[in-house]
Amino acid sequence: MRNKLFYSCLFAICVSVFFASLSTQSTIEFFKSIDGLILQKYTNATAHELFNLMLDIPTNLRPRHVTSTLNLTQFCIDTVMTIWHYHGGCQVGRVVDKNYKVLGIDALRVIDGSTFLKSPGTNLQATVMMLGRYMGQRILRERDEVGEKNEKDLSVSPIEDETNLCSSFPKNKL
Repeated sequence: MRNKLFYSCLFAICVSVFFASLSTQSTIEFFKSIDGLILQKYTNATAHELFNLMLDIPTNLRPRHVTSTLNLTQFCIDTVMTIWHYHGGCQVGRVVDKNYKVLGIDALRVIDGSTFLKSPGTNLQATVMMLGRYMGQRILRERDEVGEKNEKDLSVSPIEDETNLCSSFPKNKL
């Protein structure tokens, strides 16, 4: 039962985040296309049962019609909303390091609400914008530091380098 609730919550979040701005018809088409995928995972459950499970999530307290799970249009109208704030799916220390770099992958960072272990309890958009600004400034500073180091390394020509090496040896000691 826990897995069904988890997947239905995740499903609700995905629908809310990605489809809240789309038309109802686009959202209905999404549900029709994903219906087969849901039924492959839960072979003993009907789509009707899974939709009912999603409607039972305590955070979804919007008024709904009794036919919500029978009519996809009504289901979308009753359940798709923008109050979901997904967080915790990309935790610092487990998926990204303290600099928000994805562990095991070079040159990729995740800087969004998925890195929050808990909701900050404020306007999430403002929090993510401030994190993005801070990390953007930090990335630019890191690039400048690497650029300065590379310029220093390139400023010594190979010929000068050999001359400096040779000058440190005593001459004609034979």
